[in-house]
Amino acid sequence: MRRSKKSELLEAAGAIIARSGVEALTFDRLAAETGVSKGGILYHFPDKERLLSALVEGIVALTEIAIAEAMQGEPEPARPGRWLRAYIRVAFTNGDEIDRLLGVLIAALPPESAALAPLLAADRRWLEAACHDGLPRGLAIAIRLAVDGAFFTKLDEADAAATRETLLQLTEQM
Repeated sequence: MRRSKKSELLEAAGAIIARSGVEALTFDRLAAETGVSKGGILYHFPDKERLLSALVEGIVALTEIAIAEAMQGEPEPARPGRWLRAYIRVAFTNGDEIDRLLGVLIAALPPESAALAPLLAADRRWLEAACHDGLPRGLAIAIRLAVDGAFFTKLDEADAAATRETLLQLTEQM
């Protein structure tokens, strides 16, 4: 299946950011790396903010798909903590380039950046999903915050595995 020019541009932009940081992403550099004219890039993304926003939207969409897929693996769909277990499993996937890209974007962009709006909206949805997952609200929030904190902490493999297992066990409190 042939990918769209827009998705090729997003992939290349993400690679530039992951490799060199947000400030390294310019339309001239993106044009040079993709062979698409600057006008062609501007056709899809009128400014850098919209390009960054589209990258964030893509990351959110992939994350939500991964969470939905992880929830399908639950043996007892009605058991409390199902959404949180899926969120934990997705968040603790190691070496994911998408996670690295998201970390770079969050660290580099100011919190009020319009490019982060899709992530902030997803964050609110995900918090509500955690809070309506059948566990006590405070426990659900604590687990969710611990997962997010672990995302930004460079844990070694053993510590990441131990943290993941502890958080999964906390979802079994009901």
